[in-house]
Amino acid sequence: ACLVAGAAHAQAPAGIEAAPPMTEARVGHTAIKFPGGFVMVCGGTSGGPASKACESFDVAKKAWAAQAQMSSGRAYHAVAWLPDLEMFFLVGGLTSADPGSAQPNADMYSYDQQSKAWKLQQLPPMKRPHAFFGMNSAVFFNYPQPKQATVFAPAVGPGTDVDVLKMTLTESGSGGGIEWVTGMNMNYARDRHSAVPLAEGRVLAVGGYAVEAELYDPKANLWTAAGKLSANRGRQAATVLLDGKVMVCGGEDAAHAPLASCELWD
Repeated sequence: ACLVAGAAHAQAPAGIEAAPPMTEARVGHTAIKFPGGFVMVCGGTSGGPASKACESFDVAKKAWAAQAQMSSGRAYHAVAWLPDLEMFFLVGGLTSADPGSAQPNADMYSYDQQSKAWKLQQLPPMKRPHAFFGMNSAVFFNYPQPKQATVFAPAVGPGTDVDVLKMTLTESGSGGGIEWVTGMNMNYARDRHSAVPLAEGRVLAVGGYAVEAELYDPKANLWTAAGKLSANRGRQAATVLLDGKVMVCGGEDAAHAPLASCELWD
């Protein structure tokens, strides 16, 4: 089953069961699925200031429950879930519907097994404001060392800049040593691209109105060439397949005409 949050429909079509509405209307929000049959929806805007609110949906009970509010309102932000650590991050975003209102703030939510509730921890701000337009714009991966994770925050704008959050976790699972550092710039300016985590820990940056793809090695803090797309596309979708290849689909060309084509990166 899937939960579609924020879609407008007068009557649920055959095969789709209507769910209770969220507490507020949202666009530019994020939805994260986590174990136990829950979905967390955060942020978004209804045309004015971005919302701070997060709420979780219990699939079994078919009910929404309010969660701790983010430190600031966010829309079109980045989100990623670390299932092994039972935590997720919300990074950057816009504070209003104005595209110029990008912010540098970041929050971390971790699940407390004793209280059965999500706890919010505000993280230090990034080096620069960032706004993200896709689920793959922030990439999370674990280093081989225990209790370490890295957040990869690429540019938007267009641009080449990258911010990296290095974090050492405490025994309780909360953030211990936390620091944003400036990563190596990408070789090509991108806007609304896809940054896809690969199984071996590297990140593939593809699209964003650049035909050239490139790979980021977080340990070496280095970008290397990774071939070229056959179509110059932005706002595309990119998904890692079970065999490790990446499917890049749709989006729009440089003249903003929609694309139906798909390509495979090996």
